[in-house]
Amino acid sequence: MSRKGKIGAAACVAAVVIILIGAIYFFLNPVILREGIFAKEIHTEYMEKFRVKDHVKWVFAGDKNKVKYSGKVDTSKLGSYKINIEYGKTSMPVIVNVLDTKAPKVTAIDYTTDMVEKVDINSFGVKVKDATPAEKIKVRMESPKKTENKGEFIVSITAEDPSGNIGKTKVKLIRREDKTPPEIEVGPALSLTTGQAIDDNLALNGTKVTDDLDKTVKLTYDASGVDTGVAGTYKIIYSAKDRSGNEAQAEREVVISQTVSADQKVVYLTFDDGPSANTAKILDILAKYNIKGTFFVTGNDASYRYLIQRAAKEGHTIGLHTYTHNYNIYTSEDTFFRDLGMVHDMVLNLTGIDSHHIRFAGGSSNTVSASFNSGIMSRLVSAVQNKGFRYYDWNVSSGDASGNTVPVERLLRGATGYSYNHICILMHDSSAKTTTVEALPTIIEHYKAKGYTFLPISDSTPVFHHGVNN
Repeated sequence: MSRKGKIGAAACVAAVVIILIGAIYFFLNPVILREGIFAKEIHTEYMEKFRVKDHVKWVFAGDKNKVKYSGKVDTSKLGSYKINIEYGKTSMPVIVNVLDTKAPKVTAIDYTTDMVEKVDINSFGVKVKDATPAEKIKVRMESPKKTENKGEFIVSITAEDPSGNIGKTKVKLIRREDKTPPEIEVGPALSLTTGQAIDDNLALNGTKVTDDLDKTVKLTYDASGVDTGVAGTYKIIYSAKDRSGNEAQAEREVVISQTVSADQKVVYLTFDDGPSANTAKILDILAKYNIKGTFFVTGNDASYRYLIQRAAKEGHTIGLHTYTHNYNIYTSEDTFFRDLGMVHDMVLNLTGIDSHHIRFAGGSSNTVSASFNSGIMSRLVSAVQNKGFRYYDWNVSSGDASGNTVPVERLLRGATGYSYNHICILMHDSSAKTTTVEALPTIIEHYKAKGYTFLPISDSTPVFHHGVNN
């Protein structure tokens, strides 16, 4: 046989062998894996769901979606697992290797600071996403030397999992010279009574210090100039210094009111239903006479809520009236306290004051509540006190509750016709009470001439309670 004939014969034999092998493989197992026709091992990723069809390339004259397997593969644990890949009546043993081959994903943010802070990896807000639990990931930071100088520096952050997979990212460290002092917010004026001590909880309540670069600035205060034994207006000095040496100071007014004795002549000017444009006018009048009053506020007319902040900063007491000033708050105890909670939170958010002084809509003696819930006032006067609130009625009414634009002469008769030692006057600062604003200076001058002191309501204020009629 010629050389050419021998080669042709060999090719025919090889083709027959391949056909025979293919035919044998087909009848033994028609499933062809992606890893290769004769593959006996496959890889699946750690902590990802194992699905055998993901490893099937095709099936001789069949449907790969019908390929199944027997055995167990636990992708939550690295290792090798024996399974049988099955199709119809055929079965093929395979080793499944659970491996972690994916690098952690690392994200971070640029960080700007001064030339003093010691920066570490936590400064860059590093986040790592990986199948491996975070506590097993090694996170490292590599930065150039002498990064304390002014300028921009590239910092490399790497995260390595236990399998040696490494994820990387780069961020900027920006150093700049800090010449900006901290900013101090001291909150509203403090109202105390004689003998009340100033401690950290009181002095630092409502205060805040911020800095553009230093987030660790501490606020200190000096209350040595406040004589808590003598009524008057004082100042606390607050100081803050950032790590670059920039300093700031702020002052906070402290109003010390005389503790009230039974024979002391005191007037409490109280204003309900605000804020409104009239609130600003009343605040101006009180400032002119250097008098502090009490405002029982509502949630009505949000455009004037800034006046609640002003009143607090000027040392007036902010009390809680209602949020809606709708008498259906007396439908149930839950309805009442839901409304009270809303006005309380409003005042807290506006001023930082956790107010516990309240005045019931209509006073504790109101009878309109009976049309909503019989006996509810009798229950509420106890319930509010059990929750830490103090309620205040009045023993003198200006008469402005009877209508709008009540004549000034009539308001003066109502407000000045009494000579009790302790006088709590009901007035209103809602938008319609313009004549109350007109009458206020004369009311103040009347009682000043008779030797009265004007105080805001505080925890030392004598109780002004009506008889409950529902």
